[in-house]
Amino acid sequence: GIVVVGAGVGGLVTALELHRASIPVTVLEQRGARGDSGLGIKLLPHSVRVLADLDLLDELVALGVAGEPRVNERPFRPLRVDEGPFVA
Repeated sequence: GIVVVGAGVGGLVTALELHRASIPVTVLEQRGARGDSGLGIKLLPHSVRVLADLDLLDELVALGVAGEPRVNERPFRPLRVDEGPFVA
């Protein structure tokens, strides 16, 4: 089998795809089970599309909570290469 070190997003997606390909996989994570920590993850539309591509959309809808947009949030706009604080 294959050992995946780290249960972050990349490690878990890798393990999921290996499992779906019938390849035995073990995931190692330094931290213990997190349980209900009260933390949340905000998913942008492209992240939701990736989860849908992984056939995880039903689980996301079942477990997720739709949030309301904050009044002070600005729409996401990618920073162009020629603007922003790192322009030389």
